[in-house]
Amino acid sequence: MPRLDEALRSAAARLDLPQPDRARILEEIAADLEELRAELVRRGVPEAEAEARAVELLAPSDVAVRALVDVHEPLYRALTRRFSPSVMRRTERMGILVVTVAALAAAVIPMARGGLPRDPSPFLIPIFGLLAGVLALMGRKAIQLWVEGDHALGRLRSGLAALLISSGLAVGCAAAGFAFELYRFAMRIEANPDRMGPALTRWILDASVLVGAGLVTALVGGLCWFVLLQKVEAVERAYRREAAVTGGGRPPSPAFDHPLSPKGALP
Repeated sequence: MPRLDEALRSAAARLDLPQPDRARILEEIAADLEELRAELVRRGVPEAEAEARAVELLAPSDVAVRALVDVHEPLYRALTRRFSPSVMRRTERMGILVVTVAALAAAVIPMARGGLPRDPSPFLIPIFGLLAGVLALMGRKAIQLWVEGDHALGRLRSGLAALLISSGLAVGCAAAGFAFELYRFAMRIEANPDRMGPALTRWILDASVLVGAGLVTALVGGLCWFVLLQKVEAVERAYRREAAVTGGGRPPSPAFDHPLSPKGALP
């Protein structure tokens, strides 16, 4: 039914909304058009004429599409429309930086006040750096997916692999640091065998902090990746539903941008 497909593609091109709202609205429009077309055919109207009349009566006009966008527009867009994109980007980056620093401080300050570790391993620095990167990336992707509603397929999965890589690097740093601290402990014992008891206790505490920091960073990175992946896959499923409704043929793939631009207009 090419005329119905054309009407739905036209509505999709003007529907500037994030997924899955876009797909759901298009599915509702398609269901109404098909229902009216089937009813007209049942009453004896020729197929082509029934389709044309359904499109004429129920295809959403520009005014109707604008009303749908106004009703379903994300709050973030409505509140930030008056500001320039550059101002919003700077504000967003500053907010992510503040939250990341606060989270790191909440993790490091209690540990420092408790006297742990007494002899910090140099491997703690890259681990905390990786933790900061994981938190910052999670914050940026969360804003993109849930707040801004930026669901362009070309950017959906950007950053997800970095979370897994950061988690792996954190485990690697913890393992390398453990081996390094074990070597330092052996050197201390060799130089001063009489101090083995206190040195062993100190090494156990410091190594525990190092390994724990690496594992926590890996766990945070893995959980962030899992949560973000669920949202990304939900958006991709919505795009496939939209492609099926509008007669787009093969569902869009994350490997290339959706035919519709992020702003809902044809490129």
